[in-house]
Amino acid sequence: MQGRAACQGCEAPAHYLPSVSTATACLACPPGTFMMMQPSTTTTTAATTPSCSLCAENTFNPYSAATSCSICPDGTRSVANRTTCFQCPFINSTILPFVEYFQSGCAVQCMPFVSYLRTNPYVTGGCASCASIIPPVGTYADHISCINWQACTNAPANALYTSPSLEIGVSKCEWACNTGYYRASISAPSCTQCVYVGFNANVHQPTTVCLFGCKPRIYSDPLLKCDQLCVDLFLEYNSGSILIAPRVRDYHRTPSLPSSRPHYIQGVCGTDETVPYSNLPFLRRGRWFHPLPTTPYTLKNQHFCCISIYTLKKMYNDDDDAYMQGLLVAFIASNICTGSIIVRQRPPQHKRGL
Repeated sequence: MQGRAACQGCEAPAHYLPSVSTATACLACPPGTFMMMQPSTTTTTAATTPSCSLCAENTFNPYSAATSCSICPDGTRSVANRTTCFQCPFINSTILPFVEYFQSGCAVQCMPFVSYLRTNPYVTGGCASCASIIPPVGTYADHISCINWQACTNAPANALYTSPSLEIGVSKCEWACNTGYYRASISAPSCTQCVYVGFNANVHQPTTVCLFGCKPRIYSDPLLKCDQLCVDLFLEYNSGSILIAPRVRDYHRTPSLPSSRPHYIQGVCGTDETVPYSNLPFLRRGRWFHPLPTTPYTLKNQHFCCISIYTLKKMYNDDDDAYMQGLLVAFIASNICTGSIIVRQRPPQHKRGL
């Protein structure tokens, strides 16, 4: 559609003079085309030669004398002569769930905010629902994909995240104050440092909220003096410093063992460290113990007994560990039990034990 130079009379936009010598009138660019100016290759001046060009794929122009083309709407594509656009095929949501057209030319994508790309949006199962996707703690899904996670930023200083944000594109993760800090109210936006009375950094450590206890491997006495180190019964046993039998009955059957057992409390040393493969059942429940006085106590029926804090809590319907520990010592001092006493924080695993 190359025409003669514009200086020959075509001043109207998107019009050209046919390149025949007898042409006397300018013609408008037809529908489906637009006019763009190109540098002339036939003259050495700055003049330009007008021409009509076919609209690009997936664009259209239904009018004459156009200087540009329009982009086809999402879910449509242009016809061959670029004069209009036609609808893309219907998407069967049973075969291609969570799929939608997102631009001209019939290109598809997974529906944002409700699905994510698993493999390929053009195959069955290529897009999957976001309903089963939960971001990791301290993150939220961004607007691009529910499997693209961004770090939450809504927690204050001295706090940690306890959950993800379930709102797409919004940092609303749940958070809690770090040990040694507290939240003045459920709606408080910051964490306040705890003030400890009687806290000694050498033997104490913060626990929950603004409470503190003895450091691991130190006996947690009821008054939290924390002035007695616990005993590594595993080390003592292996070194031969003490004689311990795996079962209560062995003290009466083994001549080399004392007739009464040493006294220790288990579960009051601030550590869950165990010896999983030990042949001693109590070491499989805990490694660190607090020694008690070795004076034997007498029962009328001369039986050994094993009392646990768990049992005392059930007996007295009280969950105060410190109170139960004090009560246990009083229990022993009252000559209720003979032999050693192992105290555990959880129900006993065996009927008998050291």
